Amino acid sequence: MKNIKYIILLFLFLTLVGCKQEYNLVVTDTSITEEFKITVDNNEDNLKRLNVKQYPLHANNDILYNKKITKNGKIISAIFNYTYRPYDFVNANSFNQCFKNKKVIVDDEKYYEFNFSDMMDCMYNYNMNINIITKNKVVSHNADKVKGNKYTWYLTDDNKDKFSIEIKIEKGTAKNILEQYKILTYVVVGIVSFGIILGIFIVIKKIRKNNKV
Repeated sequence: MKNIKYIILLFLFLTLVGCKQEYNLVVTDTSITEEFKITVDNNEDNLKRLNVKQYPLHANNDILYNKKITKNGKIISAIFNYTYRPYDFVNANSFNQCFKNKKVIVDDEKYYEFNFSDMMDCMYNYNMNINIITKNKVVSHNADKVKGNKYTWYLTDDNKDKFSIEIKIEKGTAKNILEQYKILTYVVVGIVSFGIILGIFIVIKKIRKNNKV
């Protein structure tokens, strides 16, 4: 069993100085990708902490997050990500270590459902944007903001005690939505084309009528 300090993910970089955090969860029919973006002050202590091994799955798993760390002047940018098979996501350290109440349904034929609430003491700084990104149809959610395919929750020190995430995503709908856009485009083009042809026909008919006079 690995030491607990190595398994609780990026949420538990308690002493990173000047830390800004963003969490993205990209959901498709065949995969769930977790991504953490962290920006911190460029110093040796922060660099050492960022290089600590981090595990996406439970402590008895040997898989590590993919990691990319870049230094740019006074800033260190780090991106950690891992792509789960949907049925593996129930074992993700991130929400298991940070929420007492969690409901993850991934094996339903029609839907994904994620419900997280009652946060545990897993972070020093709770100011973070949490984004769930999907091209599939979202049936219900309690996100603070929606922009296109991105559903955003704002986690802060002030709201952490009542913070919750609820989202239900319909499977097999991403392609259907794209097809609907294509059909709509064809309909619009057809209507515009018909209007142009009709307009030309009316003008020609009017010119002929005037010439006869």
